[in-house]
Amino acid sequence: MERLEAAFIEWFAQGNRGKGKKSLRLGEKREKHRITFLLGLFTGCSVALVIAVIVSMHARDLLNHTGRDEYMESIFPLYKETDLSFRKVLLLASALSVLSLAAVLSNLDMEMDLRTMKYSTVTELVPLTLVLLVLLVTFCPFNILYHSSRFFFLRHAWHCASAPLQKGTFTDFFLEDQLTSQVQAIRSLLFYLFYYTMGDFTTRSNAFLNQKLYKALYIVVAIIPSWWRLLQCLCRLYEEC
Repeated sequence: MERLEAAFIEWFAQGNRGKGKKSLRLGEKREKHRITFLLGLFTGCSVALVIAVIVSMHARDLLNHTGRDEYMESIFPLYKETDLSFRKVLLLASALSVLSLAAVLSNLDMEMDLRTMKYSTVTELVPLTLVLLVLLVTFCPFNILYHSSRFFFLRHAWHCASAPLQKGTFTDFFLEDQLTSQVQAIRSLLFYLFYYTMGDFTTRSNAFLNQKLYKALYIVVAIIPSWWRLLQCLCRLYEEC
């Protein structure tokens, strides 16, 4: 490395060491103190909200509540996610944790508070609002909230879905490997779709779980990521033969 640096400075920087080093080393991205601060803030809030959810459940004896089974089967599953530095990734994860836990806590509070129990429809829409907010941010076209990273993800997600119509890259293969590991998360989105469209969410009816269409799609959505990965492999095999 030292010999390469010396040769570059001699031949391409006219012996100017400062100029040569500046050309060779663009410098690492400097992390903003705001990111570190918000990461710590959201992480602390997440811990506090976890404790608040646990305390709320025990204080109101929710585990022995008459609607416990209904809640756990219908509502609880609805809450079960250029480059980003590790701090920014942790910041997003902690922010999502705060949103999710705040939604859980508000849902529990509205469920048990006599003043808000009559607004059952609003209570049931809390999980849906959370998901719609995340989707809105993900597909937001404006240059805010890591625009380049979001569209980098969406672009390569499209490459995965359109395999083998175009040549795949390492990023596409890596992302598809991740999708094959997120089958349960994809099934959760299916649960959302049926719960709020096919069932009567105001009464927490999950009768759609026994419908043939839901059972069929439950299997199909688990197959799709693996099918896309297989197409990527076949395309790569064809290209290299």
